[in-house]
Amino acid sequence: TPEKIKSEVLRLREMGIELVPKLNFSAHHDAWLGEYGRMVSTSIYYKACKELIEDAYEMFLHPSFIHIGMDEEDKSHMSAFNQSFYMTIMRHDELLVHDINYLIKCVEDLGAKCHMWHDPFKDLDAEFSKDIYDDILPYVWMYYTYLKENWTLISEQSQEVIDFYATEFVRRYGYTIEYVEESPSVINAMKLLEKFFEEKRHFFLATSNLYIKTCESDNLEFVRRNNPDLSLLDGMIGTPWSQLVPENKELFWEAAELVGKARKQAEQIMQNA
Repeated sequence: TPEKIKSEVLRLREMGIELVPKLNFSAHHDAWLGEYGRMVSTSIYYKACKELIEDAYEMFLHPSFIHIGMDEEDKSHMSAFNQSFYMTIMRHDELLVHDINYLIKCVEDLGAKCHMWHDPFKDLDAEFSKDIYDDILPYVWMYYTYLKENWTLISEQSQEVIDFYATEFVRRYGYTIEYVEESPSVINAMKLLEKFFEEKRHFFLATSNLYIKTCESDNLEFVRRNNPDLSLLDGMIGTPWSQLVPENKELFWEAAELVGKARKQAEQIMQNA
């Protein structure tokens, strides 16, 4: 209930933790919107999105940030492969930029800062991605390593990962690779970060300990090599991308520990810059 959310927000604020509401408006992740997810880019949809953002802002007691999601709304995820699971609705180019900017404005009109996954930046052509409002803070997600000397051999991964790159990856892209980091998603994320360095655009790093245990430290080092004082790095998040069930408890504790270590590492880098 709204009252329960408010009490939890206050409890955690006393501990120095601020909750950030995340409403994923990506057409690939909007089952939670119910029938409104089938009304994308209509006046009814815009009204519903605005009211949901306003509700979240009030329930979370005027948070500093609101995350609007927007990950994986792209051709590779909205392909025929997924049509048996999702209604395939995609916004392209100007319309996608328009909708993102509309959501950003809904957040900023309330006095909060808008956060978003990085996907629209890499999937839009440069002529459109530049039109996304500068005030948004993108989360660049990638769960392996940017450092080429530490790239991850597929043959040494779990059987699930090996099978994916031997079958589904080939089906999607038509070729095989030796290292996980040779996949288009990693290469595109790396290129996007390099673009952000060039444009002096601020960003978050989104990491995970699900596959490797050096994701946080390696990717922080990649940022340092391109932005020595870390002035463009506004923060880092880490997630195990696993179910919140008792048997995964250690994985979640490890994720928190790794992000904590990365924070200390970042503080040391900034002190020495």
